[in-house]
Amino acid sequence: MKEINLAVVIAAKRKEKKITQDELANYLGVSKAAISKWETAQSYPDITLLPHIATYFDITIDELIGYEPQLESTEIKKLYHKLSHQFAKEPFDIVYERCNEITKKYYSCFPLLLQIGILLLNHSMLAGTPEITQKIIEQDKQLFDRIKIETDDVHIAKQALYLEAYCCLIQNDPAEVLVLLEGTDSLSMSNRGLFAQAFYMMGNIPKAKEKIQMQLYENIGEIFGAFPMLFALNADDPIKLDECVERALALDKAFKVRRFHPAIVITMLLSAAGTYATIHNKEKTLELLEEYAKISASGIFPLKLQGDEFFDMVDGALADFDLGTEMVRSEETVKQSMLQGVIQNPAFQQYSNDVRYKNAVKMLESIQGTNIVSKKKV
Repeated sequence: MKEINLAVVIAAKRKEKKITQDELANYLGVSKAAISKWETAQSYPDITLLPHIATYFDITIDELIGYEPQLESTEIKKLYHKLSHQFAKEPFDIVYERCNEITKKYYSCFPLLLQIGILLLNHSMLAGTPEITQKIIEQDKQLFDRIKIETDDVHIAKQALYLEAYCCLIQNDPAEVLVLLEGTDSLSMSNRGLFAQAFYMMGNIPKAKEKIQMQLYENIGEIFGAFPMLFALNADDPIKLDECVERALALDKAFKVRRFHPAIVITMLLSAAGTYATIHNKEKTLELLEEYAKISASGIFPLKLQGDEFFDMVDGALADFDLGTEMVRSEETVKQSMLQGVIQNPAFQQYSNDVRYKNAVKMLESIQGTNIVSKKKV
């Protein structure tokens, strides 16, 4: 968003129109000295003169004062990741207040507000107390509701709706989720396949490959995103649970997912381990925790969305995502949460004295140079 810069605009437009300060002063009924002070930012025109000045130069008042109420997508990405790193290094309340100030400043920049809401969701666990975290979730819910109602962008409105529903889930209000999502429970067809077919028919094979690869890439991400809930829903059926986990691992192996998107694989492994822990299957739990730690400590940082030798056409499209290819949380925060996901999960504490569990934790500690476990006497 450009800062208000009336002086530069008036001077530039006057020179563009090839008129003198005297001529502009005569038109507006002010002195030449007043024009000079405006152009050197020593003073500003009376607010009642702004429409006349804008009309004279054939521009809008927003253009006259150099005001643009929106941020470019690249600026939003840069700001998001800057704040994400600040959450990892500075006190939470200071960065949180900074986010609130940005929300007020860019009140009508809905793409930015959406990302600020996501940023707060992704870092709300750092707030310090459950009460403050819940306060932030409620604030986020209200923000997403306003975005949903006021934005003219259908895509942003849809995202805001789903995020508002997600906040309700965190608040343990499933009934409200069903109300919000009523009428949206229909299969949506990705348009990437249509794009691919159209490009293919036009003979643009590279573009067709890019679109079809992106469709497959996104579908794999959605499938892995569904596995944690699938595991939990089958915790009462050990045979079905085994099959669910085996298929998840088979998909990882078939597409080598951990090579181009390790984050979704380790999330899947941790959730599977947690589910097995709830049914006291020690061998499966420790096996999956070991794999989780092994991948986490295998040099996967910096985590980012990327292709590989199979998905060799997707990098350009990935860079155009709302937040680009970088993580939605800073590397420091992610590493910390990877360790906390193990040592703070009550289901795993039954195995805390097992050497395999301790070795897995040590591997997770090694990626961040900490000794949190010893402090917690695990």
